[in-house]
Amino acid sequence: MTTLRIFLSSTGRDLDDYRLAVHEAVTELDGCTCVRMEDYGASDADPAGHDRSQVARCDLLVGLVGLWHGNRPPGEDRSFTECEYDTAERQGVPRLMFLTPDDFPVPGNLREDDGQWQRQQSFRTRVRRERVVAEFGSPATLAALVVKAIRHWQREEGLLRLPWRPWRLDLDPPGTLLRPECGVVPFHDRDAELKDLRDWAFSPRTLAIRLYTGSGGMGKTRLGLELCALLRREGWLAGFLDHRSAAVTPEGIAALAHTPKPVLIVLDYAETGRDLLVQLAAAANRRAGGSVRLLLLARAAGDWWEALKREPQGIGDLFVGAAAQRIALQPLTLTAAARRRSYRLAADAFSGALGTQVPTGEPEDYQAPWFDRVLMLHMAALMRLEAETGADEDGILDHHLAREQRFWETLAQRRELPQYVVAGMGRAMAAMTLGGGADDESEALDLIGRVSFFADTPAPILHGIARALHDSYPGEKWIEPVLPDLLGEHLVERQLGEAQDELLDLVLGPKSLATG
Repeated sequence: MTTLRIFLSSTGRDLDDYRLAVHEAVTELDGCTCVRMEDYGASDADPAGHDRSQVARCDLLVGLVGLWHGNRPPGEDRSFTECEYDTAERQGVPRLMFLTPDDFPVPGNLREDDGQWQRQQSFRTRVRRERVVAEFGSPATLAALVVKAIRHWQREEGLLRLPWRPWRLDLDPPGTLLRPECGVVPFHDRDAELKDLRDWAFSPRTLAIRLYTGSGGMGKTRLGLELCALLRREGWLAGFLDHRSAAVTPEGIAALAHTPKPVLIVLDYAETGRDLLVQLAAAANRRAGGSVRLLLLARAAGDWWEALKREPQGIGDLFVGAAAQRIALQPLTLTAAARRRSYRLAADAFSGALGTQVPTGEPEDYQAPWFDRVLMLHMAALMRLEAETGADEDGILDHHLAREQRFWETLAQRRELPQYVVAGMGRAMAAMTLGGGADDESEALDLIGRVSFFADTPAPILHGIARALHDSYPGEKWIEPVLPDLLGEHLVERQLGEAQDELLDLVLGPKSLATG
């Protein structure tokens, strides 16, 4: 089951009992985990930056706003609570806000100066203006209100996520720096496509479907993320729907399609979710008014797309009529000059994230065919930071695979695992990637334990490997595949070349089971 990460934002000294009651109530909810500042533990990061990153990684923010302004990050006029509220707004994290009454008693020893009082009053006024708020009295009453609001949000909006996530220096695998969800490289050179998508969203049709196709690394996911963020700022319910999630039920789909807000539903890897697409189209087609937009992202429009057009009961007509469009996403940059600009933008962004010097060299041939995919261009820029040059497509991918391998070595050292396990991590992660990840710890342990390299490895070490990979490759799955896709696919290709039979048996089952 997908775990819903809920960030609890509030001051502590005046609302400690309320904060504790909410934490206990959220923790008891099935499928939810509560993230609080006091649970961070030690980290080699500045408090404000770490706090922002934690908010950005959550699915929902629950904010408790009292009369006490509280602590502020260094150099800030805003409190930590207001900074968390603003971070959630920027990152598209939904906010459920609860305010104390204006006559809420504040202990006398917590008096603040007039400036802080006024800033808190301004923040309270702003929250009331921007969100539908609930006032609370006792801790028990507040806890009940929060649980009710979370459940309502899950029914109405919680199926859609904006999967932005911060990149964590020294904690995340190197490939994470290249993922569209991290947004390390600023969005660029797709303004025309984004404007066209906005115009499509605001067209008068009740239901409209658009399929974008393109090879891995073309920028489909990032374009979808930017459209979701844009439409959310304009009052839409917009996000990615993960068809792997157990929370995606027929009832949830029906509620999503009939919410009063205009809705944008993005389905990545749409070719793997045909049954869900049929349910979404059928539910949206029953909507009496408003707007539902289905944005589908896929490598290609193959048999799955043609099969949708043949669906009975009028559903197939939705995929062949004027409401459905199919567009091949073109390369982000075509000319050498445009590719050079994108390369330099990526190099600057990566050097800033890593704290290294901006590289001076550049690829010899910006017109190489593999640079049609913007991800390959950015991989080359990241590679240049390590003074590596002159590689073709396989050379660039091999370089980044080697970086992943070095990360596994460091990970084993930090977790006090024997270094010999590193040689088997590649096989294990290739199997995870080929199989789409591991749903839970039991599945991960079963797969790792069946890797021949780990035969006779003691159970505590296998558990240590599983936990290390879980912490380093988190997401909707207990262990996610190696991402971005191009890197994960290259890992699988290399491992298939070394041990094809074993890798396929790990994912599909032994040949003896397949043959009877």
